Amino acid sequence: MSTSVSSYSGFSPKKEDKVPVLDSVNHISPEQFYKDYVSKRLPVVIKSPLPETDWKGYLWKQEDYFLEKVGQSVCKIEPIDPSTGTFGQGMSRNEMTIAEFLERLKAGERLYLTTQYDESDDVLDGDDEVSLLVKSLCPAPTNNLLSDFSLTPALMGNLVPQQCNIWIGRSEDGTSSGLHHDYHDNIYTVVKGHKRFVILSPDSAVHLQLAGKISKIHPNGLISYEGEDRSQRSDGLTELDAAIAHTQFLEKKLADSKEVQASEDTILKLEAEYEAEMDNVLQMQLGGETDDWDELQEGDADSLLNESPTEKEDGLSSANVEDQLDNEEEVSQPNNENPSLPDHFTKITVPGLHKYLDFEDAKDVTVSEDERTSLSKTHPLVVDLEPGDMFYLPASWFHEVTSSSPEGESNIHVAFNYWFHPPDNLQNFDHPYEDSDVWKAKRSMVSKAIQRLYATTGTSEKRNLEGESSTSQKQTKKRVQ
Repeated sequence: MSTSVSSYSGFSPKKEDKVPVLDSVNHISPEQFYKDYVSKRLPVVIKSPLPETDWKGYLWKQEDYFLEKVGQSVCKIEPIDPSTGTFGQGMSRNEMTIAEFLERLKAGERLYLTTQYDESDDVLDGDDEVSLLVKSLCPAPTNNLLSDFSLTPALMGNLVPQQCNIWIGRSEDGTSSGLHHDYHDNIYTVVKGHKRFVILSPDSAVHLQLAGKISKIHPNGLISYEGEDRSQRSDGLTELDAAIAHTQFLEKKLADSKEVQASEDTILKLEAEYEAEMDNVLQMQLGGETDDWDELQEGDADSLLNESPTEKEDGLSSANVEDQLDNEEEVSQPNNENPSLPDHFTKITVPGLHKYLDFEDAKDVTVSEDERTSLSKTHPLVVDLEPGDMFYLPASWFHEVTSSSPEGESNIHVAFNYWFHPPDNLQNFDHPYEDSDVWKAKRSMVSKAIQRLYATTGTSEKRNLEGESSTSQKQTKKRVQ
């Protein structure tokens, strides 16, 4: 694969580099965190959780408390792949309550709670984008834990949240995710157990024997793959997603202009732009030319959105579905046979990776010459996380995660993560997305979904996503190497 597909401009480790470590985020502003890490696409370990105002997930270590909150939540649970000894590669999942899942873990079954996507047809207040976002932003069981965390943690500044997840399993020897990348920026917190990440920068992709064929590695690191339904934009949206959002932006701008009684020329110009974008959306959805727009009215953007073929479960973009494939193939395989790997997984085996890094669990493994040659062209970094640690990992950084828990039937490993849409306007903290009109519309939709989520739980979000993060606090950073 040619390296010409890569225009990545972020941090790319050299031989002696290590992942930086912060002892706390209490003395670093969101703007400074963005400047030091997010904008540089630089992973960082944080040896403390989010501030109490944003995070009370430590309560989940108490099994009685956790079961009271989510015990009756029904989730899809993944069995281990018997052929590879890993999770996340498309095994058929089974529905059960969290209470049953924990009991089966204690009984020794090798199961894992991973990302959850609501595939039901049930919606709130009509089949609109906000309803779809409500289901995808905070799927079960996290929707029953909203009193314990903020969906918009202050540390992440003006990034737009895509989803939050909880990960639960049990393994004294360690189980692996396989080597892959995601499509969103990640804040990962360990609640119980131990997590070891092996990470590689996005520009390593050309050496990692990926299952998919790369079309481009963007400056922010986001990897796009060949295929009609794949995102080719650096913010992770498909062209159709972006066109729909732009239509929504224009629709609101037109309504606002009429409300303030803007000039006739201004309104006519906006109406023409709105109709042209609607034309563009329908052509992308249906193909061919459309000649008669007389029946289109303001408000039609939402109905177009609901027909989007790339909307899938969450109403946003194909990249969101691709993140789902970290743990669930779209097509269930009969008899739990392992399906072909998703595009963003590598064909590098976990034993081969571990042997290359001289891990104890692979001391008797022989690395193939092909794998050794591929890995020798990269610079993997190793990150060990304990309970209470956080880890920021930018979009499309490759990672293989080994999860383990202490001995004892009641000991499990638990982690929680946020995914955020990847910023592509890296030098601008206040406006981290280059296509500002599109992201103004997206941000508004996500904000409405968050407020609806909190309304259903009787709690309230502390921060307005449509506002800007405060940059006035003292910008002090503490870095411990």
